Amino acid sequence: MRSPATNQRRSTRNRRSSRNRRNGTNPRTELDFRPKLKYSESSQNDNGVFIVTKRKRPVPTQEDIEAKKMRLLEVKQRKYFVLALRHKVVSLWLHGANFGEWQFAANNARKIVEFLQASYPKYAHFDAAKSFVYRAIGRFREAEAMPSDDPYRDLRGENRLKIKRKNPRIIELVDELISEPHATAPKIRSGLRHNGFQVSLSTIYRIIGDLQIGWTKP
Repeated sequence: MRSPATNQRRSTRNRRSSRNRRNGTNPRTELDFRPKLKYSESSQNDNGVFIVTKRKRPVPTQEDIEAKKMRLLEVKQRKYFVLALRHKVVSLWLHGANFGEWQFAANNARKIVEFLQASYPKYAHFDAAKSFVYRAIGRFREAEAMPSDDPYRDLRGENRLKIKRKNPRIIELVDELISEPHATAPKIRSGLRHNGFQVSLSTIYRIIGDLQIGWTKP
């Protein structure tokens, strides 16, 4: 035999359910449809195969690919320009100049700075031209002690401490984590964090490059 309290609770629950059905506010009958945008960039290729992808950025178009190639080409052109200019500065410093309005003897850095200011808009400012000239000459002088080094390369940042990148324990952990299935750089960073190392994604990519491991798409 049920107690009066039990019957009272059941009656109250039935009245509440009946009222919700009449008002249309029963949370069990409401549908909260939220489409999954996780695979919104999926597409079908030319062979009719539907490619499922979770990438957040759209697939690059042919114009985007060409624009990226042009940017890389501009970077290479700037590198060649700087390298050729360093050679010219060192030649002027060693042998002087005897062309056009430029007539000066060797070891005249001041005249070389003025030549850069007059010939290259990028170095029109005196401090920029002076910094470039004295860096190029300084590297050329230091190369006499170590002929194997390229005197024209950019030495800025070479003496910077690379504590994490050269840490044997971090290198060992990266080597182990990259060998796991479906390994990615964020997963490697998480694994390093669990072992007490806070390493950025850029450093992880550099360590992977030092280990001569490359990324490839399936």
